[in-house]
Amino acid sequence: MRASLKSLALLSMIAVFGCGGGARLDASSKEKLEDSMKAMRAGMTDVQKREFAQDLATAVGQGAMMSGFAAGGEKGKEAAASNPADAYKPLNGMTAEEIHDKAVERRQKAGTKAK
Repeated sequence: MRASLKSLALLSMIAVFGCGGGARLDASSKEKLEDSMKAMRAGMTDVQKREFAQDLATAVGQGAMMSGFAAGGEKGKEAAASNPADAYKPLNGMTAEEIHDKAVERRQKAGTKAK
């Protein structure tokens, strides 16, 4: 039973990341980020798009997403609003598969810390 679940999970991941082609995340600007994310999601099903969005959030980490706000009050909010692509800089140049791998790694580390 476990082997078949692992096989199913593996096939799902292959399907998700096979759809993104060779597209890579470009976090050099807001516009390029949006364009690259659109290219990466091209051909994905709605379920795959949700999984990809979850992987992005996990791989970047909540701390990085909020870093602009942590910079201090209104200045931090302005910084975050001026270039939202900055939060994705750690993922710049990665494919959907690489982002997934990073997300899995973060989830495993979080699971280890929780124990």
